Amino acid sequence: MRILLSNDDGISAAGIYALAERFSRDNEVIICAPDSERSACSHSISVFSPLRIRKYDIGLPVKAYSCNGTPADCILIALNEICDEKPDLLISGINAGSNLGLDVFYSGTVSAAFEGAAHNVKSVAISLVMPDKIKDFNPSADFLYHFINENGIDILDEGAVLNINMPPLANFQGYKLCRLGRHPYDLCYEKRQDTAGKDYYWIKASNPTMEIREDTDVHYIKQGFITLTPLRYNLTDEELLNKLKESVK
Repeated sequence: MRILLSNDDGISAAGIYALAERFSRDNEVIICAPDSERSACSHSISVFSPLRIRKYDIGLPVKAYSCNGTPADCILIALNEICDEKPDLLISGINAGSNLGLDVFYSGTVSAAFEGAAHNVKSVAISLVMPDKIKDFNPSADFLYHFINENGIDILDEGAVLNINMPPLANFQGYKLCRLGRHPYDLCYEKRQDTAGKDYYWIKASNPTMEIREDTDVHYIKQGFITLTPLRYNLTDEELLNKLKESVK
């Protein structure tokens, strides 16, 4: 199987190395990832700056390239310039931190997977929740490897993304197929001054108190389960669309 790997933490990140090490044992692996961290850049692409790709040695028998663009740029350049043939599977991650609920709208990790899905490549985004800064990505890579081998990639749809979040536990409770939950941000901006006396603002976040609904990724991750949530980039509200068709003059 031909697998394309990317992320938003950068090509030197431990998460993408764990994926490459695990999947390259019996698959053809190609990597195209940002040359440095591009977290929370969402689905942006570089329209007004040139893209540069460079071969990168990660110490494994894989083809690896760094790109000075965003995660979405990496997928576009890989599909158009690096890959001789369409990949069978795209995996984005393993992200150092969760991508639950509303995180998926900000996440470069999920956006890389969506870019693959937009080009009809079966795509997975995988993230590791890290409240205690656990840095062992191997259990997450092992889980995804066995999940794909046992179920096959035919369970994935072209045009969709399987968003996976891994709890920070050595022994998982199993996994749950579930919907996105509510994971809002409680943001504020701290006003500071630079050395020239000019104002600037630094974003600050806290953990808001919120209702956690059952059968969601936010709920199950707190119970120690791996969460798997299928996503599509079509954001059309079909119920509201039909309502408007009936009521708008």
